[in-house]
Amino acid sequence: MLGMGLRMIKLRNGELLMATVTRKQSDYILERPLSVTIIPQTDKKGRVVEHSVMYDDWIDFSIDTHLIITVDAVLTLATPDATGCIVTGK
Repeated sequence: MLGMGLRMIKLRNGELLMATVTRKQSDYILERPLSVTIIPQTDKKGRVVEHSVMYDDWIDFSIDTHLIITVDAVLTLATPDATGCIVTGK
């Protein structure tokens, strides 16, 4: 197993997740994956002036903290950068 640390995960279906990722053969193990929603904040003229980020459990009503997805389900992985974000959530 290869530990990759905290990563942003863009899935092929368009979902954006954040989780601690470990690679095991042809799978990724996601620890406590969160769904990431980016919300643009606009001024009175409708121009985007900043973005808020909302985190929510990826799989609601589950007691599982580790979820497995196949490598084929992932479009890309990236290291998160919280600079300039206002973080909100449950």
